[in-house]
Order: sequence, then C-alpha cells, then structure tokens
Amino acid sequence: MRPKSNKAAHAHFAPIARLRAIFLENNGLLRECATINLNRIVYCALVALLIDLASIIIFSLRTPDGAAEAFWRAEIILCHAVLLALMAGYGLTAWKLRHSEHILAARILHLAVTSTLLSIGIAIAVVDQNVTTNITPYLLVCMIVGAAFLIRPSLSALLFAASFAVFYFAIDRGADPDIILSNRSNGMAAAAIGFGLSLAMWGHFKVEIRQRRQIEAQRGELERVNRELQNMAFTDSLTGLPNRRYFDQAVARELAAIERGGPSAGVIEFDLDFFKEINDKNGHAAGDEVLRRIAPLVSGAIRRADVFARYGGEEFILLLPGTGLTGAAVTAEKLRKLIESNVVLADGSEVRLTASFGVAELNAGSAINCYRSVDQALYRAKQKGRNRVEVLAPGDPESLADTAETPAGSRAEAFAPDGPESLADSADAPTGSRTEAFAPDGPEFLADSADAPAGSRAEVLTPNPKSA
Repeated sequence: MRPKSNKAAHAHFAPIARLRAIFLENNGLLRECATINLNRIVYCALVALLIDLASIIIFSLRTPDGAAEAFWRAEIILCHAVLLALMAGYGLTAWKLRHSEHILAARILHLAVTSTLLSIGIAIAVVDQNVTTNITPYLLVCMIVGAAFLIRPSLSALLFAASFAVFYFAIDRGADPDIILSNRSNGMAAAAIGFGLSLAMWGHFKVEIRQRRQIEAQRGELERVNRELQNMAFTDSLTGLPNRRYFDQAVARELAAIERGGPSAGVIEFDLDFFKEINDKNGHAAGDEVLRRIAPLVSGAIRRADVFARYGGEEFILLLPGTGLTGAAVTAEKLRKLIESNVVLADGSEVRLTASFGVAELNAGSAINCYRSVDQALYRAKQKGRNRVEVLAPGDPESLADTAETPAGSRAEAFAPDGPESLADSADAPTGSRTEAFAPDGPEFLADSADAPAGSRAEVLTPNPKSA
C-alpha cells in the first residue's frame, strides 16, 4: 500500500511542481523581456504623441452644438493632453534606460505605461458615453497593450482583470440598464481579447528565447569542440607539445618573415640516446613518462618566442627565430648539458638520459633544405658517439641541402665533451668541447652577436687543402 500512497502524493503535487517550473522559467526571461519592452515603449510613445496631438487639434477646431457636446469635447481634449504628456515622459525615460542594467526600473516603467494606456482607454470610453454607446477606445487599448508589449501571464491576468473591474464600475453613468449591460459584456470581451493576445505574444517570445539560447549553447559547444579538435590537430597527446604539423606551419611563417628581410633562424633537432633500451628495460610506460618529463625540462630553458615540438618518437625539434647558427649551437649545448645532468623518475626508476643534437640554419628558400641539414647533423652526432652537438652550416660537404645560393666551402663541426677545445669559452661548457666553422674568407668570429652568451666563441678557419 505504501507505493500507491507515494504515487498518489506525487500525482497530487505534480501540477504544483509544473506551475513552479513555469514560474521560474518566466522569471528567467525578464531581462530579455525588459530590453524588448523598452524599445517598444519608445516607438509607442512616438506614435501616441502623433495621435494625441492630431486628436487635440481636430477636437479644438470643432465647434460644439451645445453645452453637452462642449463638455464632451473638453474632456476628450483633456484625456489626450494627459496621455500626450505622460507618453512623452515615458518615451524619454525608456530611451535613457535602453542601454542600462536597471532591469527593475525597466519593469516598473513598463507597468506604468500599460496601466496608463488602459486607464486612458477606460476614461475616453466613459467620456464617449455622453455622445455614443460604444466602447471602442477601451477595446483598442486592450488590443494594443496585449499585442505591443511582452507581459508575463500572471501579471497580464492581474492587469486586465483590474482594468475590467475599473471599467465595470466606471461605465455606469445612469444610462439605460440594457446599454450598461451590453457595454459591460463588451468590456469583458475586450479584456479577454487583450489577455489572449498577451498570452500568445508571451508564448511566442518564450519559444523564440528558448530557441535562441539553445542555438547559443550549441554554438558555444561547437566552438569548444572545434578548439579541442584544433588542439588535437596541432598538439602531441603524450607530451602536450606542438606536433609536426604545428612546427611546419611555424617554419613557414618564419620563412616568410626571413624572405621579407628578417634575420635567419636556428633549428635544433635532438634525439634521446638509447631510448629503445629504456623501453626494453623499464617498459613502455616508463618510456612515455621520460618523454613527458623532457617536455617541461626543455620548455623551461628556452625563450617564449622559440617553438619546441615533438618531431616523432623520441625526437624533438626547436625553431629559434632571430638566432644565428652559432647562437643555436650554444643553445643546443646548453640543452645537452641540461638533459645529461637531470635524473628522470619514470615508473619508480631513476633514468639518466643523454641526447644527440643536430643544428642547422633556416634561411630564405625551401624548408626542406633546412630539415635535411638538421637531420644530417643529428645523424653525424649519432655516428660520432652520441651525447654531442653537431652543427651543419650551408654548403657543408656532407650536407644534403647544398644549393647554388649557398657559398661554397663553408662548414661547421661540433665535437663532444672529449674533444680538444671548448665549444663555449665559459664555466658552463665542458672541458674539451669545441665548435669550428669553415668559411671561404679566412679567420673571423661567427659568434660576435647578441645570440651567443658572454664568453662563448667560435673559431673560423680557412679550408685546409689536406682535409679536403
């Protein structure tokens, strides 16, 4: 028996819950409703001003036939003059409130306008009883208020019921009882018509707002999904770094800037040494964790303008805008030491890493040449024992990117820490590391620029015939 009683109680309170839901939904439309009503008050005020002014002029020019008609004319002019003054004030107020956030003031103004229109309509209909038995003014204002303004149903019912109550008693001016009964019946019909129009307008408005909000919600969801898809298209899911597609676009933009006369850019590609052994020894989960840890480690050591992307597998690549070949080599050596000096915790195990680096320069022309050069430099670094930086300048005999625009004979080499000289003449550089660059014009410094840190240097030597 208990389930039946619960079901009956639920059915008993269901209409109340439904009415409460409708009430809350209508409350949620008040802001949009107030904005629309303010605009309509402005337009209605302009129309009312013209009509009232024309009515005052027309009745003022009419010559009354007797005292009764003169009294009627004076009352009609007074009603239109009052409505003219009030609508002028309402219109100006609505104009000022249109772009404000005073929703309560807008609602009060809307209630004042509708009440005024209904009151003036009743007044004119009562005054007209001196010369006619129709109640056309009251019917007109009921239709105007119901169709022109958005009124929530509860307020609309109260407004039209109150107006009919006033009309019911005001229309009784000692006329024939049958006429009074007919006018009251017609007044009730007029109020019902106004209320019906108001319900129809509110229902249409509610559906429109609901659809608009659904469209906005769908548009927002679509934009969110598009952002996620774009992020997936240009972001590596494992490391959170930009992927190859994003890097290619960044290189294309940088090439366009270089072709417009901007400075060249450096490209660094590095590969984690013996990464397959990490996967084999510690598992692929540990290898993935190593890749995830490398991303913030390197990202924190480069400039905001630099582009750091995952190239594929355990390979990473960097674009250094405005950085020459020597500056890129110095950056690569700094990153090499950074990776070598850090211990990565992966799946509970300490993993010590080293990396091999290839460095090339991005100049005007094809990005493919730069990719080939940096790949060749990285391959050379692996061939020479790994954990080292190799620099491949344009025109290097081993470069795959040799073109007619590149001066013949230029060459760059980078040696690992066990070499005879230092890559960067500073305390940070390991003893014995070295960078050499060969150019056709004899000894010069390639590193004499803001790209190279203080103390770092590069030696430039003329080609040795024996080495050729």
